[in-house]
Amino acid sequence: MEISTITREISHKCRRYPRSGAMRNWNCLAGGAIFAFLANGCGQAVSPVTAGATVQPPSISGTPATSVTAGAAYGFTPTAQDPASRALTFSIAAKPSWATFSTATGQLSGTPAATNVGTYSGIVITVTDGSASASLAAFSIVVAAANPPPNISGTPNTSVSPGTAYTFTPAASDSDGGKLTFAIQNKPVWATFSTANGTLSGTPAVANIGTFANIVISVSDGNVSASLPAFSIVVAAASSMPTISGTPSTSATVGVLYSFTPTGQDPNGDKLTFSVQNQPSWTQFSTSTGTLSGTPAAANIGTFGNIVVAVSDGTNSASLPSFAIAVAAASAPETLSQKYPGDIGIDTDPSVVLHENFEEASVAAVTARYSDVSNPGGMSLVTDRPANSSGQHALQLVAGGSTPATHLYTSFPQGYDELYYRYYVKYVGAGPWHHSGLWVGGYNPALTYPDPQAGLKPNGNDRFSVSLEPFANTANAPMDFYGYWMQMHSWKAAPTGAPGDYYGNSMIHSAEFVNDSDSWMCLEFHMKLNPDPTTGAGAILEVWKNDSLVKHFDDTGPLGFWYADNFCTTDADLAVCTANKPINPTLVVMNQQWRSTTALQLNNFWAENYNTASTNSTMMFDDMVVATERIGCIVKN
Repeated sequence: MEISTITREISHKCRRYPRSGAMRNWNCLAGGAIFAFLANGCGQAVSPVTAGATVQPPSISGTPATSVTAGAAYGFTPTAQDPASRALTFSIAAKPSWATFSTATGQLSGTPAATNVGTYSGIVITVTDGSASASLAAFSIVVAAANPPPNISGTPNTSVSPGTAYTFTPAASDSDGGKLTFAIQNKPVWATFSTANGTLSGTPAVANIGTFANIVISVSDGNVSASLPAFSIVVAAASSMPTISGTPSTSATVGVLYSFTPTGQDPNGDKLTFSVQNQPSWTQFSTSTGTLSGTPAAANIGTFGNIVVAVSDGTNSASLPSFAIAVAAASAPETLSQKYPGDIGIDTDPSVVLHENFEEASVAAVTARYSDVSNPGGMSLVTDRPANSSGQHALQLVAGGSTPATHLYTSFPQGYDELYYRYYVKYVGAGPWHHSGLWVGGYNPALTYPDPQAGLKPNGNDRFSVSLEPFANTANAPMDFYGYWMQMHSWKAAPTGAPGDYYGNSMIHSAEFVNDSDSWMCLEFHMKLNPDPTTGAGAILEVWKNDSLVKHFDDTGPLGFWYADNFCTTDADLAVCTANKPINPTLVVMNQQWRSTTALQLNNFWAENYNTASTNSTMMFDDMVVATERIGCIVKN
């Protein structure tokens, strides 16, 4: 049959599709079958296809890892196929910032840094053949912080005699609490090793005499590991093997002497000679004692490593494990007490205004230096004194009954706008206490005697005062400031300014700040007067007990509320504040306008035991310093 005839007969069902090649042919769809018509006039049905069938999309599969540790490499490549073998292209949504992606292979890879710790969610990898696509299910990658290595320490013995048991177990820990496993390199043939606890043990025989070198014990938490420095074990006959031991310090400070002397022994009593490798340039070394010593200078700051100290009897030798010495800069003294350990020489410092250590031979010699003294008969020099004190005496003050006031008072040759007061005090038993402590302040003009004017509010140009004292007749009584100044509050709701309207204001109210009965306390407080006499701005009042800051007041805080003549900070926990706190208190800063004229300055010092009860109270003072900079508690000499 002619092709044209067949074509006409099925033209209503058939569509020509020219094909390439040496022979011309056509494909057509008819009756549900594809016919190929060749140029020689014959046709045959091939590859039946159901009418309306669609082309199959590509497929993608694979299970990406959902976690990685910072610093570790991450990689995932999906598997993709296309039924028609068409070219595939990959894409990604929500790619992590630390990763790269290949559109040719679909590979997602990268190494997250410590700054990338976190969760990266909604990641979707897709493949397409240009017409259809397929995607993996969305997934997340959690970047976890790198696991810190475990710690391992210990100093193994470097010698053993044949027939003698040898054992060494390192100390190891892991901050993450991971299970630890130990390993060893170059284990001696005569020893056994525990991977559970790192114990190296065994008893060498005579045949094992010799040196077993480069032994390394390490510990791993399964992810990271740490190792001890490599060491050697010398197996030698007991009669010929010297030993060396000791733990050298691994740090030194500029200007401070460094010294280390090992212990060397020889069972035969042979003469020992010491040697050193990698000796720091700033040290000296003794071959007779093994002492490594020296004082590093600023130019020596840095680390001097791989130092090895050894001992020899002329035939055999033994060495300490290698070590390093890190030289650091000397830290500058932060307080006067650090500058003068034991307070020795502190009185010569130009910042010191007053130094009192009661080291005179008599009470009369002490009181002779003060402008006003009350009840010297109630004073005595005692040998009870604070720890770290370089002196031999403290001053004891007894008051009560017919002699309620026992005190020492002096004024300074000049006035100051800012001072620090450090002193040691011991309160015996439960008192009773009325005003027992250190009073400081200023009079304008300066006075040679104390004039507290109890019950009266200062007007701002005449006086102010602050004391630090117990506030109850009990053992371990609460301590607080007791202040008179122009911005103080009255205990009365409507004061008129009459005598008795104003008594000292308190402002700490802490259950933890107590007088430590029968124990020496180091107290220091700091006063900076308001520079501008028209406001309280710039003023500071703060107190330390045993070098720990108790309270700091300035023109920014702390906030609190007033109850009568008590300033209660928001953290006050004594009953006078907690029981009288309004439901919604108006919070303010304590106004420290101590003066209304700069002519009024800090210019006096008053150590007092004042007790109006019939029962005597006893207290002691020692090592009292007034200075223009922070003093601090005595540093041991």
